[in-house]
Amino acid sequence: METPKILDNSIDKFQLKTTLHNLFVSGTYSQISIATGYWDLPGMLELLPAFEIFLGTNMLTEIRFLLGEEPKVRINQLDTSFPERYLKEDLKDLPFTPEYQKVTKFLRQHLDTGRIKVKLYKRGFLHAKCYIIGSENENSIGIIGSSNFTRSGLIGNTELNDVEYDHRIVNYIPKGDTQDPSHRSWFEKLWNDETNVDWNQQFNLEILGLSKFGSSAYSPYEMYIRILYEIYGEDIEIEEKIKSDPRFESRVTLTLFQEESFCKVMSKLNNDKIGMCLLGDSVGLGKSYIAKNVIEEYGYFQRKNVVVVCPASIRDDWESHLKDITVSAPVYSITEFSQDRSFMDIKNDLQQRKLTSKSDNAIDLLVIDESHNLKTQGSKSFQNLQEILYSPEYCKTLPKVLMLTATPVNNGIKDLANQILLAKGGRDNFFAHFGIYSITSLFGTTQREFILKDSEDVFADLYPILHKIMVKRTKHQVKKDFPDALLNGEPIIFPEERFENVLYELDNKDIRKSISDKLKFLEKTNKTLYDFFTDELSETDEEKEGKEGIQIFFKYKDSEKRKKANQAEFESVFHFIDRAIKGLKLIPYSYLTEKIIKTEDEEIQANARKSLTGIIKVTMFKSFDSSIYTFSKRIERYESYLSSFEKLFFEHKKIVKAEIIQKAIARHQEEPDEDAMDLIFDEIDRFNERDQYKKENDKTYRMQTPYIE
Repeated sequence: METPKILDNSIDKFQLKTTLHNLFVSGTYSQISIATGYWDLPGMLELLPAFEIFLGTNMLTEIRFLLGEEPKVRINQLDTSFPERYLKEDLKDLPFTPEYQKVTKFLRQHLDTGRIKVKLYKRGFLHAKCYIIGSENENSIGIIGSSNFTRSGLIGNTELNDVEYDHRIVNYIPKGDTQDPSHRSWFEKLWNDETNVDWNQQFNLEILGLSKFGSSAYSPYEMYIRILYEIYGEDIEIEEKIKSDPRFESRVTLTLFQEESFCKVMSKLNNDKIGMCLLGDSVGLGKSYIAKNVIEEYGYFQRKNVVVVCPASIRDDWESHLKDITVSAPVYSITEFSQDRSFMDIKNDLQQRKLTSKSDNAIDLLVIDESHNLKTQGSKSFQNLQEILYSPEYCKTLPKVLMLTATPVNNGIKDLANQILLAKGGRDNFFAHFGIYSITSLFGTTQREFILKDSEDVFADLYPILHKIMVKRTKHQVKKDFPDALLNGEPIIFPEERFENVLYELDNKDIRKSISDKLKFLEKTNKTLYDFFTDELSETDEEKEGKEGIQIFFKYKDSEKRKKANQAEFESVFHFIDRAIKGLKLIPYSYLTEKIIKTEDEEIQANARKSLTGIIKVTMFKSFDSSIYTFSKRIERYESYLSSFEKLFFEHKKIVKAEIIQKAIARHQEEPDEDAMDLIFDEIDRFNERDQYKKENDKTYRMQTPYIE
């Protein structure tokens, strides 16, 4: 029989599967011996017809599998859970098909009779792969190389295996330790090692029998334990692993519950079938420190490319975190992905990083802090970031994505679906191997069911995907599970939460009397303001008054007194506050609308600012509705900003440039949780920083100002 000398899986003729199949069905051999660092059921299925013929031809034939653990980067200790954990995970992730049931039945049948034998090599790591077809008394053929006994190793991966036809070389028995080992002597030495574990029974009953392809019956108690293990098995194994696994010294100090979360996050990120994690721990449990440890693992120890995306307000915090662990990684604000010029800079930066890196990806790990800000598919930030993740120009393979948010859902569960879609580069069917064929459909159906039934029970349908991608704890859980948690040797003490009900009314006779007294006072002391509160205005009148207010601010010291048309009746304090908010002219935001001569860009901005002033007023009213304290602080902030604006305009004859305001508007659309005034001040600071940088790099550059003078 003609057999190729080199097998690299490039074509059928040179596939390891093809060669093994031909040898197994030849009827020439009575024994198959395989040493492999990895084994899977799909690989067994590929050769099932050949194995059936091999064991069916002669009752004396046998198959021997020696399973060993392959070494891993920076790990110098055997995994005590090998190979049970990885085999159980593999079997769990496979689709439930008759073909896998058939090959499982075949294995269990011959494990029972002893014609298939399995041993675990425990003396050390096993990196070599060896296939011997034939016994020591037969014209055996030996194959050594890179292929594990897996479907990928047999037919998929690019491998390199050498076939030895000469049985004298394959079966040679060295006369002493100084002579070269043969295929046979090497295998037999490992097969008979005293530290090996005979694994037939455990493999048959616990791995195959208890899998979904097995036929072992469960008692009610066993089913209960099995369900608990399916749900929490990974967590239990992680807890045990923390106790036994040595770790390289880290610059990030974590307490025990944070270490456990770190291990769970890493488990999900390192699983190629998941490759993402949404860390949703409650505020104050150290999400950023857990993420910092993850970044250290990828960016420092593994030398992978890391990128952090976050709101602009915490950008400095993340740059400080990265400096602590000496990881060089860019930190981009969410808003930068929405601005054409900034986005172009990001793309150029990532292309340069890819060119100067050994990785095929500009981003190997993406960390998104406050990921709920990217909950809208239609936003420019969402679309541009997704473009980066999906484009082979930047990422040949989909990066690992870690998202941090204590509030993954704001408006509805679609928020969460969109964040998952973003992490998977928009691939709606990414989790099809878990039976989730459409992320959008699953979350959409669940949302509709919730609206229809008004029951949170429907959210149980989301558990299969949330359990796989999410790590989340509350402070209550941490205090219960880790009562003795320490950080730097000191006990962690969470503040006791004391809830106090404070009953109050915003509409009663006393409040109405207070409003009436205030109006009487204004009638005597500030007639203009009194007229505003007591005039009932139509929408047209309000718009006209708003325009006059802007003109008065800039041009006139006095205005013509308007006569009252109708006396306003305040039905409640809300009515009064609504009128007060409407009276705010918001000059710093709206002044551009009254500029007589505008550029095309200013015309566009003027229209955008009308929307912004409306948003600010609505936000103010909502803050009053939720918290009077928050409302008063917001008004104080606006008053401070208005004072600054007046001083700039009247004393220094300056106005903030339109482009500054426009950038702040764009950022507010992408980061609605941020205060608009804070964003404007931040944009002024960034303008000055950019200008200073230009001056430092070009001595002839003339410094600019963020103001119109």
